[in-house]
Amino acid sequence: QALKYQSIIDAFLDLHKDLCALELSTEEWMAILQVSEWLKLFWIATTEMSQTKTKLPDNINITIKSGLLAAHQKLSEYYYWFDQSPFYTWAAVLDPRIMYKGLKEEYAGDIGLTKYLEEMKDQLQKYYEDFYANNMEPLLRTNSTST
Repeated sequence: QALKYQSIIDAFLDLHKDLCALELSTEEWMAILQVSEWLKLFWIATTEMSQTKTKLPDNINITIKSGLLAAHQKLSEYYYWFDQSPFYTWAAVLDPRIMYKGLKEEYAGDIGLTKYLEEMKDQLQKYYEDFYANNMEPLLRTNSTST
């Protein structure tokens, strides 16, 4: 999303010279563009692969087959961690590209996943209230009296 708003970000930083240390260089913008293109290709590949439920052909090149199996194993490891910690689901819920609504639509056909998503949403709310909401109040009071 940063690429979409590059000119706006740059204009904002031009107006706020106190933030110039945060300004991205041309090389940094190019790196963001390159990573963005890689991620887009990865997204396309994973989307296509996730729709394929068939067995690999018997005549597939052994190098390709080994690579695909290794990639599948690595993804399985990530899914294991996804199941072990709520932070992965919370990150997806908070990610503006995915969000709660996107997960809810994706999980619509699976009662178990829908229930899991609702539990994770409730847990995220509780975590926020326990660790952040109450801690923010003194900061808000301090900031409002100093302005």
